[in-house]
Amino acid sequence: MPIFVRPLARKGFAGKAGASILDWQRAISQAACQGKIGNLIAGKNSTEMLQKLEKYIREVPQETARFTRDEKVIDEIRQITQKRLAVIHGLIGTIAH
Repeated sequence: MPIFVRPLARKGFAGKAGASILDWQRAISQAACQGKIGNLIAGKNSTEMLQKLEKYIREVPQETARFTRDEKVIDEIRQITQKRLAVIHGLIGTIAH
């Protein structure tokens, strides 16, 4: 991603995913260390937060296509997106049970 776009992307991530990248990193790291999901982001419903993150990740390939026409890069992003969505679906399934 071009350097001038990164601040906008970080702000867009926080708005769409419900928390900043740093907050998500901390929450996921803490959940992994504790072996439980609990409240990923303090004071916010984990399922709702994961659904927001899922929506954001689902849109990444289309957003990437706005900045590059390289089909190889876009295909790679699609593959990464599918893996991330599978993880999020697993987490949502864990919370639901």
